[in-house]
Formats: sequence, C-alpha cells, structure tokens
Amino acid sequence: MKERPILFSGEMVNAILDGRKTQTRRVMSKQPLSFVAEPVLNHFSIRCDFGTSYCDLGGGNEVTAWTRFAGKYCPYGQPGDRLWVRECFSQLEYLDFFNPDLPEEIPSYWYWADGNPEFGDWTRPKPSIHMPRWASRITLEVKSVRVERLNDISEDDACAEGVECPRCDGQVWKEIGGDAVQCKYKHCGEGSELFRELWNGINGKKPGATWQDNPWVWVVEFEKIQEEQP
Repeated sequence: MKERPILFSGEMVNAILDGRKTQTRRVMSKQPLSFVAEPVLNHFSIRCDFGTSYCDLGGGNEVTAWTRFAGKYCPYGQPGDRLWVRECFSQLEYLDFFNPDLPEEIPSYWYWADGNPEFGDWTRPKPSIHMPRWASRITLEVKSVRVERLNDISEDDACAEGVECPRCDGQVWKEIGGDAVQCKYKHCGEGSELFRELWNGINGKKPGATWQDNPWVWVVEFEKIQEEQP
C-alpha cells in the first residue's frame, strides 16, 4: 500500500465530508495519441508518450485494456492505496483563553472549507499545496481507477463527483429501504450539465483541459476511511 497527496478545493472537501463525493477526475498529463488493436496477437496497445511507442496491455477487450493501463500508469495509485487530502489551512497564532465562547476542543489547524473561524487569531491561509501530511484530516482509500474521455461521464458518476442539484434542494442522496441510497439525478437528469459547469469553473483556463477539449482523464473512485482533527 502506498500513500499519495491529492489536492481538493474547499467545495470538494465539503462534498467528501458530506459523503457526496466518491470520485475525482484528473486530466492525464500525457494524452494517449491513439488506441489500436493488433489483429495478429489480439493485443490492445495505446500509442502514448510513456518512454516507449506503445504500452502493450495484453489480450481481452477495450475496457479491460484501459483498466490494465490505468492500474499500471495512474499517478494516483491502484486499488488499496491511500490518498491524503491537501486543503487550504491555517495554524493557530493566538487564543484568548478568557473568551467564554471558546469551543471545548481547540484544533491546531483551521480548515477554510469550514468557513471563517469564530474564535482565535490564525496565520494567513496557506495554499493546499503546502499542507503537510500531519495536518491532513481526510484520508481516502482508492477503490478503482480507469481511463475515459471527460465527456463520457454518466449521470450517476456526475453525482459521485459531488455536484449538488438545485431541483433536488441540494439533497443528492435519499434513503430507500433503510440503509440503501439512490442518486436523485436519475429523476432530474441534470448531473452531467452541472458537472460540466463545475469542471470548467476549475479547469476552464487550462489549455487542453476544458469540457470542450474533452481530454482523456484518470477516473479515481475512493472511499473516505479517516476523518481526524489534528
């Protein structure tokens, strides 16, 4: 098992904490040039720039070939690996211990995804890229990895990306038969459109990374396994 850091915006951190986000899509830094099936060997290969002309993925079909490719080359790990979340944070600088409104437990860090602090003086917000491992409060376990074109996202996967539907009053999940949950986007069909807006809001200024560019992306499915307050 390996651990790797991963960056999330405040909005997506809250989606993870709420249990709404169980997938993330990240643009492949090296885009595959083509996908070809060799008729003699019946082996699928991806023409790419990973140090060789072709990445041989063995027999099978296109889906299994892409799965093998993701498992071999995905920079976010393989099933069973862990990701620790980096987010915008601050350290405690001064605390008025005579303030009657202080909470019972005083955190060592303030996470700006939680809004503005109501007590204490904190250092200037530090970008998520500077968060050390010991300050992270969220650990994720990778459940699966695959590769697909960005525009191929399904309604269910758009829900798993953590977008909130205005028609459903922000309630993405609902209880069905006790502990079962069902995505409400199945009823309104706006998941992909909302995800497109979310994606362009984050990646709209990156060359080759917009929804219109339709890049190849890593799709990482994960499960939150730890939530701690350092």
